[in-house]
Amino acid sequence: MLYLAAPDTWPFIEGLSYMAYVVEKMQHSMRLDQGLGSSDGLAWGHFKDTINDNGWGELHVSTSSNVEMASNSAKMYGAGYVEGLLTCTRISQHYANTRQLLLKDEASNHALVALRQEMEFQLGTLKVKSNLVDHIRSEEPEDPYWKQARYMLFQLWGLVDGYNYAASHFKVHTLSLVDMMFLSAGSELPVMMEAFTPVAINDRLQKLNAQVMLQTNATIRRTSFLAKEKPTSEARQLVDTSEAGWQKKLRHEGHCSAFVRMAEGYSDLLVGHTTWDDYSRMLRIFKRYNFPLGEETMATSIAMSSYPGAVSSGDDYYVMNSGLVVMDTSLPLLTLNPYDDVKSGPLTGDVPTWMHLMITNRMSKRAADWAANYKMKNNIGTYNNQFIIVDYNLFTPGKQPPDNMVWIVETVPGLIHAQDVSYMLNPNHQGYWASYNRPFFSDVRDKAGFTDAQKSSGRLYSWTDNPRASIFRAVAPGVESLFDMRGTMNRNIYPNEGFGEPNEPSHAISARNDLSTTPIPNGGIDAKVVGRCLVKGLAVQASSGPSHDVQKAFRWMGDDGREAYPGWPHYGQPDTWNFGWTEFTPAGQIAPFDTTDC
Repeated sequence: MLYLAAPDTWPFIEGLSYMAYVVEKMQHSMRLDQGLGSSDGLAWGHFKDTINDNGWGELHVSTSSNVEMASNSAKMYGAGYVEGLLTCTRISQHYANTRQLLLKDEASNHALVALRQEMEFQLGTLKVKSNLVDHIRSEEPEDPYWKQARYMLFQLWGLVDGYNYAASHFKVHTLSLVDMMFLSAGSELPVMMEAFTPVAINDRLQKLNAQVMLQTNATIRRTSFLAKEKPTSEARQLVDTSEAGWQKKLRHEGHCSAFVRMAEGYSDLLVGHTTWDDYSRMLRIFKRYNFPLGEETMATSIAMSSYPGAVSSGDDYYVMNSGLVVMDTSLPLLTLNPYDDVKSGPLTGDVPTWMHLMITNRMSKRAADWAANYKMKNNIGTYNNQFIIVDYNLFTPGKQPPDNMVWIVETVPGLIHAQDVSYMLNPNHQGYWASYNRPFFSDVRDKAGFTDAQKSSGRLYSWTDNPRASIFRAVAPGVESLFDMRGTMNRNIYPNEGFGEPNEPSHAISARNDLSTTPIPNGGIDAKVVGRCLVKGLAVQASSGPSHDVQKAFRWMGDDGREAYPGWPHYGQPDTWNFGWTEFTPAGQIAPFDTTDC
């Protein structure tokens, strides 16, 4: 057992002046105790690094359920510290890859300074709302939302300190809270980099000034008996909506395919998700957080696909002991000046979106609760998605899906639309819900530019007839089991999809942009599936890496032994990605085991 005296970052943790940790190197596990002479676990974790074997690391982190031992704040700090130490090497590699990707964007966007400042503003809000100010540091907020925000801030703080303890030991660069926030932001970063360019910030300021002028003029007009209000209309100007323009937009902002399928006879409810991203982000860790944080916490155990250094999924794929499964696909914006409604600055009072997501997950018992809780806080406008929330509590084998079993929440800057779509799973409707980077609700389609883009450029922007919609419609009747779902979520049979033109490997359920005529290492980087029995046991079947059931396996090095994609970082990654499926259970990894008897 090793003892750590409290460093300068600890004074806000009530009752802790020392921590002790026990490390079992052979088992790659660690337990953090609350102080000198204590044998009560504050937090503990286990990390199994099998990335070179199956493309995934596996992390389990838990905190004590003993409410008298220490505060939830201390326990969450301990959970972060354990994770920071156990995964320090992978955090360092993932940060290096992420930083190089950001610098590629920075060359044209010049947004990093403003983005870091925005994250500092968010931290300032969090500290105030979480009571991390001098006279009330030991007091939790009364509002349940800000309690959860406080716990996550402590977890992030512990993660930074745990990582930096290792970094100092190995004499490598340490990271700040903002550095670690970049890792949790994950797939939001490309949009954030565009939303905080000097041009985008200036556009927002001009719009704000114009609104102030309009309000002033409206006041003046109302005082005049001769004033007449004139209707105004705003013409939406679009970006390039050609096939080439869509491909560019999708490579930068387009993330994920998702699928919810009601099996024949209502025998099972199957849910699948495929993450799309740059292949440089393929350092993956499947995480399982077990944090009993009190009676206001509906989801105390969360299983999720994630990344080193992130305290949320990053893909947004969550399976929780509340009975909810949450996932999303991104919604690219097709209008010019799409970020005018982004909320930024020190006075907005917003929390980072990745933190808001985890708080919403923990506070929600039903799909409708999740939708309401997500809408509760301001929509920042840099994380624009279609969220799919599936409530397995309401699924009964052999019975039609009831209302409120599947909710959709769509977000674009300045607008959130949430609605129950459970009726879509009924076989007399279509028997499934599929999601593919296009909005469903008409108001969201209008604001994001998809309505006008469909008029000008056709079915590429349609909800019902775009290429992936056609593929899902064709394959859905044959998806009746987990085996079928695995093949569907990894599907890429380019050039033989059969949906007509445009015929590109990026239009598959799992994209392979490295196979296109202008190849880049970008596309589907994983697939995850669950059914009723897996959700009941908090288990997930997952594969890591680009689709290779039909296509050749992706490799970073060419046949000549040189980098196939110079300038694209891949520190810590295997060269060849030809891994199969793994089932992640609370007890560890096993081969996929399909059953409907649970």
